[in-house]
Amino acid sequence: MKKAFVLFFISVSFLSLSSYSQDNTIDTSGIFIGTPDLLPHFKNYQQGWNYFLIRNLDAQLPVNNGAKPGKYEPVISFIVNEDGSLSDIEIKKDDKYKTGEEALRVMKSSPAWQPAVYHGQPVKYRFEQKFTFQVLKVL
Repeated sequence: MKKAFVLFFISVSFLSLSSYSQDNTIDTSGIFIGTPDLLPHFKNYQQGWNYFLIRNLDAQLPVNNGAKPGKYEPVISFIVNEDGSLSDIEIKKDDKYKTGEEALRVMKSSPAWQPAVYHGQPVKYRFEQKFTFQVLKVL
């Protein structure tokens, strides 16, 4: 098995539907479109998310699948429901080193998040999470 020095960075980006709609609204599937007062987030925010990823993500996966030094950034799209549960989890961007599959596996094992909030009420919200794997050196 190859050894590598792999850094795993967590980058959060969200699908901002507000650029498509000037008004905050609910679409036909019940998903809030616009800018909520509070975006959905993992419990304990970034610190909690980092801890969850360290315990559950296989950061060596790109190297084990033949990745050369470089940056690999799969994107997972999902819905955070009003109760914080996650649904409609799918890979939006992947590479040939299966980082998207690993990110999908981890997202499916995630506990509930804190939902988006608009005017004091939880709302269903589509979110995207980018994972950044950086392979620095393969030995």
